[in-house]
Amino acid sequence: MIREKFRHVLQEQHMIKQEQFHLFPVAADRGYWDDVPVEVRQSLIRQAEKYINYEWPIVSASMIMAFTRTGSLDLCDETYLKRRTALGTLAVAECLEGAGRFLDDIINGIWAICEETSWIGVMHSEEALLPLGKGHSLDLRAAETGSLLAWVSYLLGNELNKVTPHIVQRIQEEVKRRILDAYMGRDDYFWMGFEKRPVNNWNPWINSCFLTALLLVEEDAKCRWEGLTKCITSLDAFLESYHSDGGCDEGTTYWDRAGGALLDCLELLKHATGGLVDLFQEPLVQNIGRYIYRAHIHETYFINFADGSAKITNFQAVQAFKYGQLIHDPMLCDQAVNQYRISSVKFVQHPWYPMLRSLSEIKYYPALTQEKGSPPYLRDVWLDGIQVMAAREQSNSPSGLYLAAKGGHNAESHNHNDIGQFILYADGYPVIIDAGVNSYNKQTFSDQRYEIWTMRSTYHNVPTVNGYEQLPGRDYQAGWVDYQADDNYARFKLDLALAYPSEAGIREWIREITLSRSSSAYVKLQDTYDLTSSRSALQWQFMTCCEVQEPQPRELFFQSNEGPSVRLIYPEHLTMTKERIETNDKWMSKVWGERIYRITFSCQAMAYQGSINFVFEQM
Repeated sequence: MIREKFRHVLQEQHMIKQEQFHLFPVAADRGYWDDVPVEVRQSLIRQAEKYINYEWPIVSASMIMAFTRTGSLDLCDETYLKRRTALGTLAVAECLEGAGRFLDDIINGIWAICEETSWIGVMHSEEALLPLGKGHSLDLRAAETGSLLAWVSYLLGNELNKVTPHIVQRIQEEVKRRILDAYMGRDDYFWMGFEKRPVNNWNPWINSCFLTALLLVEEDAKCRWEGLTKCITSLDAFLESYHSDGGCDEGTTYWDRAGGALLDCLELLKHATGGLVDLFQEPLVQNIGRYIYRAHIHETYFINFADGSAKITNFQAVQAFKYGQLIHDPMLCDQAVNQYRISSVKFVQHPWYPMLRSLSEIKYYPALTQEKGSPPYLRDVWLDGIQVMAAREQSNSPSGLYLAAKGGHNAESHNHNDIGQFILYADGYPVIIDAGVNSYNKQTFSDQRYEIWTMRSTYHNVPTVNGYEQLPGRDYQAGWVDYQADDNYARFKLDLALAYPSEAGIREWIREITLSRSSSAYVKLQDTYDLTSSRSALQWQFMTCCEVQEPQPRELFFQSNEGPSVRLIYPEHLTMTKERIETNDKWMSKVWGERIYRITFSCQAMAYQGSINFVFEQM
């Protein structure tokens, strides 16, 4: 897209020189920094004061080896990221205060990070048990580190040079070696997209960091131009991987590092070319931005298929707001303003401190706090490319039932085996849920991924047939999908047969999910099956965060702690069991508390063909 659109007009002379970069003012521009709202200044300086005389934590060899030995990355990763958080916090505070109070600690932080053998995250290292820092490799952690140091050098270069020029020089040497050379020296990183392998959020995320380092550190005009053109080619691979609907199949949690990182790239590209490369009016780019409000349910709840979390408590409001402004979409701006308003903490210390976003939050703070906006609460959403639908009873309100469901395939980025998955909310609060994902560990992205319960179809709201669950891989997909919606209903139909191995004996399994908008609204799930054999029980799983009661046969009550109760009416010949699942994982407990439940309905197929109905009604 970018190459084709600009290949006849974009030339080397259109790229700005290093000294022409001015996306944000440097610390010496006291007119800008002294004009920052007092509450912003006080908050950020207060955060930095706890790092005065900071004892920079050591990332020890035993911490690194613990990942290989135990699969846990918590201690190593947290220690690694504490350094980045401290440096970014100190640098911003020094820009705000401008008195030199934080400079020594900033220098200590720069030196400590530059002395690290490797910036590669322990979970992404290509080296053995311990890194030696040899060769060229580039991952998310290294890219963010290079970007952070480049920003610190840009913002505080004059102040640091007054102490000694060796500090900025050290940053330039390390960023060039570890980021720029590592990027330009290889074409075989999967995330670059040059080998026709699927790409994900790594592409715009790393490209945005590379662009930052290129623009702020590289002085040679030829190298800058070569880096820019290579980056554009890589970004095209990311854009080409998206369907025209702009849907993010990685989960809404990843929007800020997929669509949001694309925004970072496009903003930097526009600045780097003096405004010539401007893609914000392209329909695909606009839809990638709009995805985040199309997937919004209520408050901090979002559709969370794949590795997404049902709650986004650290919503990147400034990204959404900037995106909305650049594509001229007031609904996206309203979504951002609302999410910023309900956020309990402003100026959160990001673990890797993405400086571009932190500087943007300072700049856009008045607009985010002074403008009024309410979420769009779209009545109907259909993303035909990733095969995700959502529907609520009425527009502009979270009241009533809300349904979301998906088709797709089982080789999506951050995939779960979940074709036919659906979630159900009442008045904006969860009833039938997607459990989400446990904290990442060594197993998460290994060939043992689908041994983790959160990834398996048996812990999603889909059937288990003749004892068989869905399998991972591109061949396991929805056979066909159909979506219809009007003032009376929203209906989603698909064939699940291809999601299961042939041994499951499925000729056809039609799942039809309907949200009725009648005076007595309901959601009806109907599974109609045609089997070649019936060797074992048919099972239907429903995951819930609610307490479940059975007041009488054929009825279940889901009692929510947040919203209204929901009644489920189910066929009388089904046997029901309830399993409590402890959610003591730190990621899941933040969303669901201490437990969730899996409700399983079972029956022996009476014939090879049949139909089962479940009806949900809000009480």
